[in-house]
Amino acid sequence: MGAVFALMTRMKTIRDREFPVDHQDGAADGPRRGDELSSTSSGDGQFLRRLTIGLVGAAAAFYLLRALGEFLRPVLVAVLLVYAIWPLHAWLKRGMRPGLSLLIIGSGLGLVSLLIGWLAFANAGDIGKDVPKYEARAGRLAGQLRDRVETYLPQSVRERIGHTDPVRIPLERMGQSLQNLFGVFSGFVAWAGLVGLYVVFIVLEADRFPGAIRRAFPADRAARILEVMGSINEAVIEYLSVKVKVNLLVAIPAGLLMLAFGVPGAVLWAVLTFLARFIPYLGGIIAFALPVATAVVQFESPVRAGLFAAALLAIHLVGEYAIEPVMTGKAVGLSPLVVLLALAFWELTWGIVGMILAIPLTVILKIALERLDRTRPLARLLAE
Repeated sequence: MGAVFALMTRMKTIRDREFPVDHQDGAADGPRRGDELSSTSSGDGQFLRRLTIGLVGAAAAFYLLRALGEFLRPVLVAVLLVYAIWPLHAWLKRGMRPGLSLLIIGSGLGLVSLLIGWLAFANAGDIGKDVPKYEARAGRLAGQLRDRVETYLPQSVRERIGHTDPVRIPLERMGQSLQNLFGVFSGFVAWAGLVGLYVVFIVLEADRFPGAIRRAFPADRAARILEVMGSINEAVIEYLSVKVKVNLLVAIPAGLLMLAFGVPGAVLWAVLTFLARFIPYLGGIIAFALPVATAVVQFESPVRAGLFAAALLAIHLVGEYAIEPVMTGKAVGLSPLVVLLALAFWELTWGIVGMILAIPLTVILKIALERLDRTRPLARLLAE
């Protein structure tokens, strides 16, 4: 027994000498597992705190955007207009004083806007007067459609439909809305005047702004701020210039097509086409659907209405899938899902104005996120 005990003791000693690390690791297993559990719980706590802070910050930002909307909307629209006119202003002020350049641009834009606005609202008034005729025509079309659908329905369903009142399309609200557009126009003119005032002051301060940044911050930080601002300016100017050109290349042929077919309110629908196409996806649908609906209730011949709808659809498709991709070169670089989410968020926040501002604001956010190491992954998630 003593020999066996001595042999077992020797084997244990040899094992301890040959495997010292494994033995010590086994002894330290308990504390190490405790450290791992502690670090895991600490990481979860930090994540929850950051998530809570992020949600509270997002809710506060949404509340402030809604509360300050009356102030922020005209300011941001003015900033976009400055971006739109800045290339022309930079070209004109090479040969004249900046104030004179701004006066020429403002006068030209004002006269063109007043002329187009007067024609568009005159068209709206004409359409409002013809609403009863459109209502009767729409009712007849709906009745004809119901009669055709009834032929494919069971007899019991047809008998039940036969006892219903004749189809009537209520367009009174549309007529009242169109007749009240002149009241809306006066409010729009006042709002546009406020936007124009902001534009004047922003343009006058734009040339002095880089110098103010250099005086307010150290040289390296001022250089980074100006670099980010330069990237934002370049991206937004490129986006707006491309959208203006593409929208004109779609709106002008669409307006000429409506004049050729005799669609009422051709100038109104052309202006609507130009403005609505600043709203991605949804704007094109609106700019196509409203003139086609007007043509359907206006023309007695369905063939004529169908030809007009096909030609107008071709113009929109060429602009959307042929002209715009070539001219933009994916200028905005945003994912389609991000575009839709941005449209939904800004529409909920500021309505139609928010939908127009959605893409430029999202582009600015993406560029700002790209400049910080911590937020660069978020910018990549927004990218196309």
